[in-house]
Amino acid sequence: MDTLYPSEAHRRPRIPPYAINTLAMAGTRGARAWLDAELPNLVAAARTTAHSLPTNAIRLSSTLYRYLDGGHYDEGLAIHSCARQAAEQTGDRTGQAHAHRLLGSVHGRVGRYGLAIEHHRQALLWFQRTGDQSGEAMALNGLGIAERCLGRYRSAVNSHERALALFRRANDSAGEANALTNVSIVEVRLGRLRAAADYLQQALDLYRKLGNRTGEAAALTNLGDVEERSGCYSAAADYHRRALDLLQELGNVQGEAVVLKSLGIVHLRLEQPDQAIEHLERALVIYLQIGDRAGEAFALNGLGEAALAAGRLADAVSHHTSALSTAKSTGARDQQARGSAGLGRAHHATGEPVRARAHYEQALAIYAELGMPEAEEVRERLAQLADATGG
Repeated sequence: MDTLYPSEAHRRPRIPPYAINTLAMAGTRGARAWLDAELPNLVAAARTTAHSLPTNAIRLSSTLYRYLDGGHYDEGLAIHSCARQAAEQTGDRTGQAHAHRLLGSVHGRVGRYGLAIEHHRQALLWFQRTGDQSGEAMALNGLGIAERCLGRYRSAVNSHERALALFRRANDSAGEANALTNVSIVEVRLGRLRAAADYLQQALDLYRKLGNRTGEAAALTNLGDVEERSGCYSAAADYHRRALDLLQELGNVQGEAVVLKSLGIVHLRLEQPDQAIEHLERALVIYLQIGDRAGEAFALNGLGEAALAAGRLADAVSHHTSALSTAKSTGARDQQARGSAGLGRAHHATGEPVRARAHYEQALAIYAELGMPEAEEVRERLAQLADATGG
């Protein structure tokens, strides 16, 4: 783990040097290959030690977190659940706090945002009781991510800003960079692109100073999204390709899917629907493989938009319908609105104004509630529809 994620070594439990010498010599590819091959045994070890050697189960969970967060969600759920059980058994309050935080992260990745919030709040309480400011900030950061995914943007900004203040108070630069990245994502959703870019540049500088390549890739990806929203598509593609190179080297499939999805949107903006579909389909395959429901909905909506641009109206309706269903199952309000807007455009194109209007109105209600800039575009489409139909 120190070979793959050296900048976060301070967050992991210390283990005797003899146990990591072999991996340290293997390089990043060797380290990841070992983890991939041994993952079933690591899950088995967590289950075995949860009762017999509870301290080991707790350490294993915290040690493997970053690797598991890259797309191994079923295994993460198993290992972090064993850590929680072991911590409760031994009365380890810090162990319980971390186990709840990591379980919250996994549940958020697979679209179970209610459970994610529940675990992060439990973690927050435990960290507050133990006086761990960095832990408290990490729990708030996780809470903010889940709130953002549910469209609770005001709460999300509050959680991330509280986390940022705590990380800075604790002189935790790694946490500070993560909080800056997360608050920037909310700013992008709200259309505040200048603020988002400022946060992301601060985060990128910190990640590079720390040597955190996973964080660097995340900041680059989000800077690409800012450029795409700003209409600077060449700059956006450059940021995304740099991020993709880093993530593929690290073997982070979840991050790779995020970048592929974003590259697909850039190609769509460049009126290259076939290239957009290619990237979005690759992202969707990964999201389905790892069980990332939020990513699945996003990729499906992107495929719907690309299909419409390519004149494949039936495919557009099918993809947006699937995206809407997936988004409703997770509670992802922004993707529900996007799916409804996409269905509105598709039905408008097929000459079905009544169905188009109904979907536009559903999208507008959600976008307006969330305070997202997409609401204005939907209003304009409703006005165009009214002009065309005389009502």
